[in-house]
Amino acid sequence: MNRFFGYIKVQFIRAIKHYPIILIFTAILTISVVFFVKVMFQTKDGEEGKKRFEIGLVGDLSETYLDIGIVALKNLDSSQYYVEFTEMEEDEAKERLLDGELYGYVLIPEGFVESIVYGENKPLTYVAANNPASFGPMMANEIIRVVSQMVIQSQNGIYGLIDIAELYDVSKKTYNKAIKDMNIEYISVILDREGYYETTYVGLGNGLSYKDYYICAFLILLILLWGIACASLMTRHSMGLLRVLKSNGYSMGGMLLGDYIPFLLLMSINMGILVLFGNQGIGTLVRILPAVILLTAMQFLLYELSSNIITSVLLQLFVTVFLSYASGLFYPIYSLPQIIQVCSRELPVGIAFEYLSEILKGKTGWETLPQIWIYSFAFLVLSYVARYYKLRSNRYE
Repeated sequence: MNRFFGYIKVQFIRAIKHYPIILIFTAILTISVVFFVKVMFQTKDGEEGKKRFEIGLVGDLSETYLDIGIVALKNLDSSQYYVEFTEMEEDEAKERLLDGELYGYVLIPEGFVESIVYGENKPLTYVAANNPASFGPMMANEIIRVVSQMVIQSQNGIYGLIDIAELYDVSKKTYNKAIKDMNIEYISVILDREGYYETTYVGLGNGLSYKDYYICAFLILLILLWGIACASLMTRHSMGLLRVLKSNGYSMGGMLLGDYIPFLLLMSINMGILVLFGNQGIGTLVRILPAVILLTAMQFLLYELSSNIITSVLLQLFVTVFLSYASGLFYPIYSLPQIIQVCSRELPVGIAFEYLSEILKGKTGWETLPQIWIYSFAFLVLSYVARYYKLRSNRYE
């Protein structure tokens, strides 16, 4: 036990000597990532407030009722906040659509309103440049279909009311009032349609909002980048010292823990500094710590598999980029292929992401903790095996 504490004391002294350089690299990486996240959030907020889909209207819009309907759609309907309707010629619509300036355009057939009056139904046509199987065109086509159905049903209702008025010899005054009330009812149904359904926001991924999702993602990315910044401390250039210590009775498992604990402590200090700058308490750091343990155990194994600092950095970078992509740190997980979505739940970075997501949602994350401890223990065992074989293969070094 005395040998273990003596060894870990030496490793702490080494860590303290390396920490100023590590801290500089850590600060540069952290500031860069935080700046990037801030710019990304500001850009996203600006887009949400300004971006609207522009849809062209092509055809004869001089008919009174159609013109009134379009004016109402532009100024009274809730769609005015996310859809902009612009009147134009078909040639202009085609050109702007191909240039990507339009989301699509609607072809209104000649005599559209007149055909409705006489019981005919000339269909509206929606033209889009995107794949018709994608979400945008499907949604627009569905809107056009619903509008057409509304026109047909409204038409049937009005003609039905005319038939009833003629059948029961209703006075003109009563008939006109009934037609007016019916039109008002139809307009109310269309303009107040949001009251007929309930919107549930499930978040960008893991039940998180856009900002929380990427805060969680970049927090994990920071931990991985901090681990790479420790390459000068964690890369072992020679196994000679370990071989000598082992021959003098030092436990290989004890030396392994003596190397890992200072590494974990440095990463925890970095996280503690970040938590303090975020105006969070020590309780937040304690809740985040399991994710730090998992990721540092994984990176510790990668250092044990490396033989020099160049190999260490390259291996760490490759694993960081690959696991970050596969776990949805760069793009929302739902945008990735289905097989990657399934596999990401079993990857160490994906597990850490899931755990931090639960913490951000105010939960305990107990369901993910068993996986974290199993993976962390497995990484340390594999690190022991890797060091054992390195000592044996380099016994004549």
